[in-house]
This record gives sequence, C-alpha cells and structure tokens, in this order.
Amino acid sequence: MKLKKSVYLSLAISGLMLGNVSYANSNEYETYTKPMPKSHSISNYMSEMPTEVKQDIEELNNFKYLKTKTNSNYEVALASQDGKYIFYKEANTYDEAVNIAKNIQNEYSYENIVPSVINKEGLIVYSTNSIGRIVKLGDGISESSINYTAKLYKNANDTNEYTYINHGYIEDVPVIEETETMAKIEVAGFSGWIKKQDDKGTNIVVLPINQAKNLSYYKNVNGRLSHYISSNVQGNTGTYRTIGQAPSFMKNEVKYYSYDGNYFYDDINKLISDAKENNHNNAVNTNEPYYNYYQYLPGRSKSSYDANDINEYFKAKTPSDSVLRNTGKYFIKAQNKYGVNASVMVGIAMNESAKGTSTLAKQKNNIFGINAKDSNPNNANYFKSIENCINEFAKEWMSNEYLNPNSWKYNGNNLGNKEIGCNVRYASDPYWSEKASSYMNEMDVELSSRGLGDDYNRYKIGMLNKSSNINDKSGNRLYTSDKGEVVLISDDRNSNIEINPDRITPSNVANPIPGSYDYTFKGYVNKNDVNIINNQKDKVILDTIIGNDRYETAAMISDNQNYTSAILVNGDKTLADGLSASGLSGITKSPILLTKVDSIPNETKERLNGVNKVYLIGGKSVISPKIESDLKSQGKEVIRLSGNSREETSYKVADEIKKINPNIDKVFLVNGYKGEPDAMSVSPIASRDGVPIILTNGKDIPFNTNNKSTYVIGSSISMSDNIVNKTNATRLGGSDRFATNKLVIEKFYPNTNEFYISKGYTLVDALTVSPLAKNYPVVLVHNNSDKSVIKNATKLIQVGGIDKSIVNECINVIK
Repeated sequence: MKLKKSVYLSLAISGLMLGNVSYANSNEYETYTKPMPKSHSISNYMSEMPTEVKQDIEELNNFKYLKTKTNSNYEVALASQDGKYIFYKEANTYDEAVNIAKNIQNEYSYENIVPSVINKEGLIVYSTNSIGRIVKLGDGISESSINYTAKLYKNANDTNEYTYINHGYIEDVPVIEETETMAKIEVAGFSGWIKKQDDKGTNIVVLPINQAKNLSYYKNVNGRLSHYISSNVQGNTGTYRTIGQAPSFMKNEVKYYSYDGNYFYDDINKLISDAKENNHNNAVNTNEPYYNYYQYLPGRSKSSYDANDINEYFKAKTPSDSVLRNTGKYFIKAQNKYGVNASVMVGIAMNESAKGTSTLAKQKNNIFGINAKDSNPNNANYFKSIENCINEFAKEWMSNEYLNPNSWKYNGNNLGNKEIGCNVRYASDPYWSEKASSYMNEMDVELSSRGLGDDYNRYKIGMLNKSSNINDKSGNRLYTSDKGEVVLISDDRNSNIEINPDRITPSNVANPIPGSYDYTFKGYVNKNDVNIINNQKDKVILDTIIGNDRYETAAMISDNQNYTSAILVNGDKTLADGLSASGLSGITKSPILLTKVDSIPNETKERLNGVNKVYLIGGKSVISPKIESDLKSQGKEVIRLSGNSREETSYKVADEIKKINPNIDKVFLVNGYKGEPDAMSVSPIASRDGVPIILTNGKDIPFNTNNKSTYVIGSSISMSDNIVNKTNATRLGGSDRFATNKLVIEKFYPNTNEFYISKGYTLVDALTVSPLAKNYPVVLVHNNSDKSVIKNATKLIQVGGIDKSIVNECINVIK
C-alpha cells in the first residue's frame, strides 16, 4: 500500500498532526539488536584500546536493525528526524527501490522527511540524503579469519585497494554516490569507494541525514583546533583531541564539519552537496584551504628541539613508568643519521605506545606498533632496547620505506591523511596522522611556553600543483612526485626551488648506506609547480649542534653522518696535525672525532662502535700507542699518519688521499704555524672535493704542484709571494682571518643560502664540522666581525657554544 503525503502528515510522528494513529502504529518499523560475536573486537587486549575505539565498539554492540514488513528484497520507508521509520512501499530490486525513493524526495523535503531503502537484513542501504556509518557487522564470523579493516578504492571497479580503514576509529562519512554494492565516501581526505559488504561482513550502513544528531566536527577553542570524533551519530558519545592551531577563519566555539581537514562547513548538507559536485563552493574557507602544519610537515626535516628538550616534554606529559622517558638522545641521533624528523617520531611513538605505557612498549620495547596488525597485534616485533627500536623504525620503516619514493609504501613524505602521506598505508586509523601530529603540537606548546624554542611554522612548505620531477643540482631526476605531495623549501628565490628531497640518489641508484640521508644534499623542482601552503615564522632557520664540550660536539656532528671509518685527532693539544684531516675525511666519508692523548672519551668511543677502520693523525706523543693497541684489539684496522713535523704529517695525509684518488685536481697551501684559521676556512672545500691541505712554513715548499689548481690561503704576512710564484697559485687572503674566510666563501660557495657558523678564535669545532658542512661554508664569527657574507642566508647551523650576542649579530645581518 502506498502511503500518500496527506495521510502521512496526519500521523503522530515527529510532532506532526494527530490522526490515523492505528495506521501509523501498524506501519512504523520496530527495531532490535543482535549480539555481536567476540571476534568483532579489534584486538585481544581491549583494556589497552584507545578511548575512541572502546566507545565505538560499545556503541556498535547496541546497533539497531529494523524488522522488515514484507518478504520483498527491499522496502522504501520514510525516515523522520526523531529516529522513526514508516513503511512506504516494497520493491524487488535495489534500483527499483532507489528510483521510488528519488521520485518522492521532493514531495517530503520541506517536512524534513528522508525517503530511505531497507534491505532484507533490516539495514538502511540508501537514503536520498544520508551520512554513512563505518561498521563491521556479521554473524558469528570465526576469530581466526576475521578481517577488521575495510578496503578503499579510487574507482568503483578497481580491484586493488588504495588504502584501508578500521571501523573502530571512525563512525561517520558523507555518502557521495552509491550503487547496490558500493558507496563513494569521503574519509580523512580520501574520496573513493568502499564495498558495502565483503566476505567478512557489512562495512557501511546508511543513516538518513535528519537522524544524524552527533556528527564529528571541528571547533576553534581559544585559538586551538579541536576535533570531535563521534562514536555514534545517533547517540551522544565521542572523543575530543586538540590537533593544532585553529585557522583564523574559524569563529570561537562554533562547530564546523569537515572530512578532509582542509575545507570546513557550517552546515553538513552544504558539505554533502559540494562533495557530490566535487567542489568546495559552500565551504566557509572556499579560497583558503587549511593545512595543519604538523600533518603536512615533510619528514625530511629537523626538529628545532634537542634531546634535553624532548626529555623535558616526556617528563611533563607521560606517566612516571613510561619507557619514553630519557630517550630524547636516541630520537635526535636517529633523526640526524637517517633523515627522519625527531618530532615526527616522537608524535608517532606517543600515539602508538599510549605515551610509553602499552604492553608492546614495556614488554617488547616496541613503541611504534611495528607489525602490530589489527588481526594479530600480539605478533608485533620485539626489540632489545628502545634505542634499537627507534633506529630500526627510522632506518627501515621510515627512511627506506614510507619516505622513499622507490618503495610501494610511499605516498608522500608527510604524516598526511588517507589520500597523501604515511597515513595512506601505515595505519588503519584514518586519523592516525592527526593524532601523531597532535602530540607534536602538544610538545611545541609545552616547550615553547618554557622559552625552549618554537617549532611551529619553522619551515616553509610547498604543495605540488601537478606531477613534477625532483632533480639534483645537475638536473638528474631523483624521483617524480605527484600532485598534492609536499616539499620542504630551503630556497625559493630562483626559478627552480631548492628543497630537501626524499631521496639523495637517482631512483635507479642505491643509497650509499641503506636508510642513510644527507641533509646537505638538495633537490630542485620547478617553481611554477609549487604552491606555498603556510606562513614561515622566521626569515632564517637556526639549527644547533652543541655538546657539553668539544668532544661531545664532535660526536654529535658525527651523528649526522653515515660512515664505516673514522679519523681521530687530538682535541687536547695543538690542532696542527688535525688541520690537514679534512680532505681525508671527505674522500673516505669519515667523521673527524676527538681524542685525548692516552684515552678516548666516552662520547667518541660510542661513535666508534661499528667502525672498521680508524685513521690516527699525528705521532705517538699526540695519540698514544695504547689507543692504537686498544683499537686494534677490537678488530679495527688502524692507520697512523704522522711525520717529524706538522708539515710532514700533512704530506703523509696528502699521500693517503692520493692513494685513494690519484687524480687530485687541486691543493690548498696554508701556513702551519700562523694559518690555523685559514686552514679552517678551506676545510669544508677540502672535504667536499677530497683534496689535501698542505701545511707550510709560510716561506717555501719542497715540492711542486704542477697540473693542479693551487690556492694559497692567507695574506703575504703568513704566506710569502715566493710560494705563490713557485706554484703559480691563486692567493685568497684578507686583512685578517675573517676577511680571508669571506674571500674563500665567495670563491667556492657563490650564491649559497646555508651557512655553518663557528667561533672565530677557538677553531676546533670548525675543524670537526668540515666533513658535515662540505656543501656549505663554515663562517668564522666573533663580536663585531664582518658577517656580510651571510646576508642572503635562509639557514644557519651553529656549531658549538657561541655567545648569544654573536648569534644575534648573525641573524640581524640577514636581509
């Protein structure tokens, strides 16, 4: 029997006029619940589930089915806003039922009645205006075969999924389009298709929009962006999470709907309407998409916070029994070695390990949920220590996979969402990236409030507006990035933007060490292919490498390098022998570490673990035979390079370089007694090019440099014209060490935008940083010294302790 509009309006439903109550009672649908099998729990340790997952499962256990009225395959009903359904008409096929619903939708639209289609199981499978509920409904599916995730597809006829989601973490999604078996939805930035049912049960049910009383939403709460995630759109449960800074277009304490986190609506119907038209014309920020900074920050960046800062955050925001406490140095070391932002890893660890208190974290030292699959989380990886877990995660999981364009897991270098970034394949939780970034935001708020820095908007981020090649400086393609992927911009003043690339070698060439990364290596992309998506906070980025003493600073510098050999220089006595070490460090890809005469400091000793070859620069009075013997007893090859004088030691080093590279094309000559700062100025070039620095007495040299480009470093006061003439050299020498330093930089690093800064009179840090700096100059700085060479800098890296007033002088000179 077809129920006419005039009859329906007389029914006692939703406060409409009274009349024909007996008909309404006989045609109103009854509801019932089914006991949910134990197998539908997402894991076997329910007590450790996140709050939102517990709530979602509890609500799902009370899911209401409708008792059908006929034996037909489908029935059309009229849904009212109070949750009731009135039988309208039966249908044999899905298409027939949908057509009936569509034909009558305008007839009831002004009464807030939504025509809906019910299948034989008593589930709503279509509504003319609806919201989708992500579920997992089934009858007694065995626990051994349960699949708790639902696959998502770009197109309705795809066979290979693009990503996946878990019903425990999400409740509501807008339904954009649907067929009998598939629904097109929007979830965490992804717009695509989900199977309504698979062999493990029902994945999505439809709810008429007029019955959705508890949708997920975003809200500006006193300048912070809060995301409310519903557990039941027909109930009143859900969880809140502060995820970042609220955009300026959001009014305080006003609900906004969004299922991509970029465009926001004050009316859910506007959102659904725009989604169906594939635009955002009715969003409150139509021309101003919002990008949550930490979700879009490329992983190939560096946190502004050091190990101590991270430890302070853990102390403030984790329980006393958290395994994350006092692990800051492991995050920083892994960042520097494998090229994964420490704050990103902290955010993921806080989210995955329940702030360091989960069973996996405590029993398996697994703080990232590595291999904790939804179907069998107890099979997650075991690690011998938290440090080991962090290193493997940074190297194998992030650098080799999620941040490596050659990996099938790569979908962009940021935490992202279900469309772009790590979240596409890392986790079934569609808001996994949002949750991890919320901890990054929490750490920044906590530490910046203490005056320990400010990490938010530290970097300039660009988003590709088309598929684009990422090339190296020579124009060789490193990889291709897709539209929507993000890049970390280090210099955008030229037609090709300089970025931190996700790979440091062409796609057909393996990295020197698997998982390795070099922050000094740059990639380039056409400026027209990039849109800037944030407002960078400062005109220059300031990084620091500062240890408690010179030994620790040198050790921390080495943490930024990937190496299997090392160079030891005496850090206690004169640095004369070490002056010539830079060229050797470059050609052997070795760090320069510091030792005492008779003992190796613990900081240095730790960095020698895993090294198979050690060069000792200087004689036995500088580095004792005991150290040499101890190193050999550890199975390391030890090569001592020394002469009867500092000049002769530099000759020995030059000979060693020539053994490795017979085709040396240049040489630097400096005064071994007066030219220490001059040697420091050319050290990064010597390391970059793998060429020798020869120490002289300033008057003459007992050999020639035929067929090699020769540079005499220093004025005629320290290096005579005789040496210049004898070697047909180019002199680079100014009125003092700072002027010479500037001349060297202008010669070998024209148009550079990154600079290392080091003390101008205590030179050891300038020496040990040279193999790391290589592609960028080391600037010697002091109070009121000439700093004009850094006026175009976009980034400074402070090495060692420098007086704050001097650092401020450097920053103030930048345009």
